[in-house]
Amino acid sequence: MGIKTLELNSLEEVFQTIESLDYRYVFRGQPDSYFRLRSTYFRFYEYASNRPPSDEFVIKDMDTIIKKFKSGLVRVGKLPKDNFTKSDWWEYARHWGVPSPLIDFTRSPYIGLYFAFEVQGLTPEPKNEERHVALYCIDFWYILAYRLRQAWDLSTSGFWIEECDARFFEKVDTFCKPPGRGVPDKNSIRFILNPNKYSARMIVQQGAFLCDTLDYNDEFQKFKDLEGYLEALPVNEKRKDPFIKIVMPYQALYKSILSRLVKMNICGTALFLDSSGATKDVFNATAWPRYTLDVGGV
Repeated sequence: MGIKTLELNSLEEVFQTIESLDYRYVFRGQPDSYFRLRSTYFRFYEYASNRPPSDEFVIKDMDTIIKKFKSGLVRVGKLPKDNFTKSDWWEYARHWGVPSPLIDFTRSPYIGLYFAFEVQGLTPEPKNEERHVALYCIDFWYILAYRLRQAWDLSTSGFWIEECDARFFEKVDTFCKPPGRGVPDKNSIRFILNPNKYSARMIVQQGAFLCDTLDYNDEFQKFKDLEGYLEALPVNEKRKDPFIKIVMPYQALYKSILSRLVKMNICGTALFLDSSGATKDVFNATAWPRYTLDVGGV
């Protein structure tokens, strides 16, 4: 069915479009429209192994990655004292940039816009090439409905259908268990709509995670990446546009978009709650080409 691409060129078009989407959607802003939907673990594994990951290795790899991360935290005296579960560690590590199957989304389209247009630094834009940013709008209920239909078509028992529904929104701890009754196939994706309490950023950013443990080496389903998986999902006439990619010209819109967002208290300081957010506001306010310092919460 593919991902519907909308090329929007004005602030009015952008806000009118995102405000027409209902509660079923989560959003992800990306600073370059050429970037595909992929987890940091996917990119990390592909770079290290020169091939996409499979679900056979994701749990084993994540155990190794988290162990290495914990070792570093111990050395600098920063190991959390809380009794973390494995899923808590996945989220906490992702918060600090550790490769993970978790992909950041937000329930707010406005915050998604911020991360699309957030200034990446003071590097001038190429004069002869217009950069476009993207906002992915993903209907997570559509994916859940597809998973339930799969369970039904396979003549799965009522127990498994109920489990599929319940575990779609559950924490990722089930992925850390060996296959067996009550544990769904690891070759799947799910959403964590309410991340754990250890990250205040995720709360103020209305954050959500998509957990991607799809097997990209499965001979029966050849998906290039998560974006390829979404493109291959079958059409449902009752929900014609479950996956939308809004593409916008950066130079033409970044000033008006960031100016509007800061009036809604969507800026680096408010979203990151630390000095890094304050620094982001300085970059947003002094971006190339320069514009007024009242943008970005400064």
